[in-house]
Amino acid sequence: MNKKIIFILAAIVLAGIFSSSFYENVSAQTSEEKRVADVLRQNAAAFAANDLAAMDKIWSNGADVTVFESGYADYGWTDYRNHHLAPEMKEFKNTKYEYTDIKAKVSGNLAYETMK
Repeated sequence: MNKKIIFILAAIVLAGIFSSSFYENVSAQTSEEKRVADVLRQNAAAFAANDLAAMDKIWSNGADVTVFESGYADYGWTDYRNHHLAPEMKEFKNTKYEYTDIKAKVSGNLAYETMK
C-alpha cells in the first residue's frame, strides 16, 4: 500500500515538473516568433479588408507556394490569389476574419504556427 502511495505522489510531482517546463516553453515567445505571429495577423486583416495588394506583400510571390484547401491544390501564389482568393473575396462583404490562440515557433529558417 505504501509503495502505491509513493508511486502516485511521485507521478503527481513529475507531472507538475513536466507541465510547468512545457508551459514555460510554450508561453515564452521570442521576438522572431512575435514577428511571425504579426504576419499572420496582417494576413487576416488584409483578407477581411479584401486587400489583395496587401496580401501580395505578405505572401511569397513565387511558384513554390502550394495551398491545399477543400481537397484541391493551388500551385504558386498567382494561382492561389487569382483562382481562389480573388473570387472568394469578391463575395465577402463586411467580413470579420481573425486568428486567435496564435502560437508561433521559429527554428532556424523554418517558422510555423498553430491558431484557431
